[in-house]
Amino acid sequence: SQVSSNAATSSTTVEAPPAWVDDDSVQQCRSCHDQFTLLNRKHHCRCCGLIYCGKCSAKRMKLPRFGMDKEAVRVCDECYTQETRRNAFEAEHVERLQKGHMFTKHASGLGMPKLRFVRLSADRQKVTWADPQKIGAPKGEILLASIERLVEGQTTKAFKRTGKTGKDHLCFSVIAAGRTLDLEAETKATRDAWVAGLRMALAVVTALSPAQLHEKEADELRRKRRKEELVARKAQRKAKAEQLRAKYKKKPFNE
Repeated sequence: SQVSSNAATSSTTVEAPPAWVDDDSVQQCRSCHDQFTLLNRKHHCRCCGLIYCGKCSAKRMKLPRFGMDKEAVRVCDECYTQETRRNAFEAEHVERLQKGHMFTKHASGLGMPKLRFVRLSADRQKVTWADPQKIGAPKGEILLASIERLVEGQTTKAFKRTGKTGKDHLCFSVIAAGRTLDLEAETKATRDAWVAGLRMALAVVTALSPAQLHEKEADELRRKRRKEELVARKAQRKAKAEQLRAKYKKKPFNE
């Protein structure tokens, strides 16, 4: 089996690992859908708690965020990919983004560009910006989950209004539902590092784990069954009403 050499996460918060799915409730591999047999045994992924065959859960890695940082444990292929990305984000980007940096913020309204201190929040769920003299009191924020895309260059309304020729390589926009955050860095290296870090943050925060996908699919299945039951009951009521009408329909008068 493959073992990851991931570094320990910089986060000090240890989460409770997902509960394991009951063995008796699963008859086939979550990933490849092969049926389980005496030879094709069931294995729980320590990261998502779902059940896989040995082939689809052959990889091992440490899971520091669940307190499993002493030795590598069994994980499914999808969790291995997601956790590897998460660990890379922790190792390469979190410190820079949470430390924060000073950018020139362009406004799409009437305001002129102003210096703003931008950083990733402590819970890693939003990007905030503040006055340089009051960095502890953010003037605005954008939730990572609401971000639709990151765009390099000067393409937004704000940059069209106050951007300057020859500075495309310093600028980028965080485009979210209903608003944008339009920033100009001092150097291209800073711009590129923040764009890369925020893109990785989006990938980590918005990705659904196999367990979350499993629950989403279960919810969709429950909604589908409820809808089918409502349609069936409606059809039964309609059929019963028609039977009653036929039963009590007045016969033609015979003289």
